[in-house]
Amino acid sequence: MSAVEISRFSLSVEPDRERVIVSLSGELDLAATPDVHVRLDELLATGWARIVLDVGEVMFVDSAGLHLLLDARERAEREGWEVTVAGACAALDRVAEITGVAGRLGRT
Repeated sequence: MSAVEISRFSLSVEPDRERVIVSLSGELDLAATPDVHVRLDELLATGWARIVLDVGEVMFVDSAGLHLLLDARERAEREGWEVTVAGACAALDRVAEITGVAGRLGRT
């Protein structure tokens, strides 16, 4: 397992059979999204084709965090890999509903 600490945000990666779980916690905002993008690129470059973004410990999501998740879904569809947004996250659900994109997140 590896972790990246960014002020009020952390990210950990845990391989789980044929998928990898990326657990996000804290604030998924403009300060955190570049590191999530880098980690996704690293995982794809090493051959992972099924990525789960677990947002169960995320307490705050701004427009940059929402855009990151939407971009990951669109990129996965375009490039032929799979990403799932998992975990209960009231902050994400609220901002996705307000902006009208809840159905595009592929939440489980």
